[in-house]
Amino acid sequence: MNEHPTLPTAACTMFAPLVPLAARHLVPEDDRAAWEAHLASCAFCQAELAAYQREDAALREMVTAPATPPPFARGDIERMLHLTQRASSMPPGRHMSPPPTRGVRPPAVAFVGALLALVVVVACVALAHMPHLTSPATTTAYTPFNYSYTYRVPTKTGGTVTIGDVERPASANAISAELDPTRANADMANAVWQGCVVQLPDLSLGNQGWKPGVCANVPSTANGYESADGLTTRVRIDSQARWSDGQPVTAADFLFAWHLLRDPAIGGTYFAAWPNMRVQIVDSQTLLIHWGAPNSYYLASLWLPEPLHAFAVGPYAGVYAPQGDHYDSALAQRLVRDPRFTQHPIGDGPFQVQSFAPDGSQVVLTPNRHFFSNFFHAPVLDQVIFQAAPDVATLLHTYKAGQLNQAAGFEMSDLPLLPGIPADERVISPGGTVLTVAFNQRANAPAASTNGGVSLFAGPHGLAVRQAFIQGFDLCAAFQTVVHDSNCRDPAIWVPSLFAVGTAGFNPTLPAPVYDPTAAAQALNAAGYPLVNGVRMQADGRTPIHLRLALPCAVTTDTQGFAKALAQNWAKTLGVYVTIVAPGCTTAGLPAGAFDLALVPVQGMLPQLAAYLATGGVHNVAGMSDPAVDTLLHAIQQTGGNNFYSPLFVQLQTALANDAAYLPLIAEPNSSLAEATLGNYSVNLTQAGDTWNISDWFMSN
Repeated sequence: MNEHPTLPTAACTMFAPLVPLAARHLVPEDDRAAWEAHLASCAFCQAELAAYQREDAALREMVTAPATPPPFARGDIERMLHLTQRASSMPPGRHMSPPPTRGVRPPAVAFVGALLALVVVVACVALAHMPHLTSPATTTAYTPFNYSYTYRVPTKTGGTVTIGDVERPASANAISAELDPTRANADMANAVWQGCVVQLPDLSLGNQGWKPGVCANVPSTANGYESADGLTTRVRIDSQARWSDGQPVTAADFLFAWHLLRDPAIGGTYFAAWPNMRVQIVDSQTLLIHWGAPNSYYLASLWLPEPLHAFAVGPYAGVYAPQGDHYDSALAQRLVRDPRFTQHPIGDGPFQVQSFAPDGSQVVLTPNRHFFSNFFHAPVLDQVIFQAAPDVATLLHTYKAGQLNQAAGFEMSDLPLLPGIPADERVISPGGTVLTVAFNQRANAPAASTNGGVSLFAGPHGLAVRQAFIQGFDLCAAFQTVVHDSNCRDPAIWVPSLFAVGTAGFNPTLPAPVYDPTAAAQALNAAGYPLVNGVRMQADGRTPIHLRLALPCAVTTDTQGFAKALAQNWAKTLGVYVTIVAPGCTTAGLPAGAFDLALVPVQGMLPQLAAYLATGGVHNVAGMSDPAVDTLLHAIQQTGGNNFYSPLFVQLQTALANDAAYLPLIAEPNSSLAEATLGNYSVNLTQAGDTWNISDWFMSN
């Protein structure tokens, strides 16, 4: 962590994982004698221990934040700890699946909480009795998940559905799901809001998988609502569409929401992918969108409306005037902080808010009797209750007790807790986020300071080093150790590339990374990084390679497990000393600052994925810069976005494999429970989540 009075030895590689434990006096009893004997003679580990103790003390002094979160605002949303796994500057639209994220912490303590969590996380990382990482895991044939959806006519009307989660919604307003697309916010948006179009779960349907919601049709070149050059989209709102107060949904409502989302003080970079975008009102029911560049993702880029008429009088009158297109940013910033806007909004979805606990612990919804949709059906339930649980154990107990009809928020490591629950109630489906290792190619990588100012993963040998680290990690063994799965190609979690399972570009025929520690070690030797007395050295042959592996900003049990497996595996196979560190966090929830490697949750669906891969992309924390990848991303944006089987995706897969900028670990699954009596329940890979069709739900008994 700091400069050391001596260099690490081979023994340090074995004992270094115990340093964080020792800082908290948590070294396992079986290892204590060996640890103390080693520490007494190892100046390197003594310095590491002192540094961890100083950091721990400093972190504890920082915990002074209030326990209650302040009112909802853009800055608050972006700093929410749970934002790290799903937030991105999603191009306009809300179609990504939120990953399982534990709990919600007040924004003011999010960063400090993440740092304090490091002590516990690294303690878990430092277990000395880990099994040897070999490759005994089995591999079975890949079978795709069935995302088909067939509507069933309800056999019963009435009743209450209670949904449990370890997350809490930030608000009931659509802007929460747009700017902070967590699972809880998406679930709330599905219930209270509806957009122009609806995307079915089966993404292989391409354009045929899009259906009209509040719009009269799905814009396409065939019906003349999408231009052949992809530059403009005409949106026609159905005249029957109504807000929950009975007022019509209009073009002005969409234009008002567009201003909120593009406001730097509220939506920030929400429309960053389309800097020259313009929107104009044609008539009260029609919008014309000028994207400023060809946009083959135009359907996924459409956004949710906001009820402008609700603010035409009162303290927010004048926040937006369609005549003259005048938008008052200062007034809008006050509006989005108002509890009436966040917790009791007027929506256009199937349900409306009856009550909203200030802390989001419980939200009660009743049917919106004015609901209209060209695809979904009028709700038949009497009530929907969102109920937060403090932890997974409580959530599971409540579900088993029959107090919940659906429960979400489980990680793969929680699955051993589920025995006794009928198999038809356990729903494990692929998620839209791929947990990856990013190899930092930037000059700010810490190890670059002892490598001539160049990252180990960049320069003339950078590709060979990246490939060696991929070959030196036993992913199949990690599956067994971390997520208790012996099948390396489990269709719910296996992913051979950065494309999430079931998305356009996902190719199950791609080979899994080959675990070959011998070849990996030889490649590092050939790159000029020799192994001396069991320790991998820099090119000078004297300076040990010491890498920092940054954890995600929001740490889960699964990410802890993978960090542990990576550190131990590379120490064993490559002789590389890896320190696991807590990162600084960007407002988009990604690692910032100096690190050599980082666990990065990547949104594995284009166009979101482009932000991680393109040169200069807003989420390109690895510093990746590959002209071949950039060219393909540009071509897909212009022509391939709606063609699920476009050959451009195959070419992009090949280019990404050749670049090796990321090591994909696992497609973070969507694990939930749902009673068999919950009719029309259907999971969705996209950001719409499991409640995407909540208006069609019914209780069969």
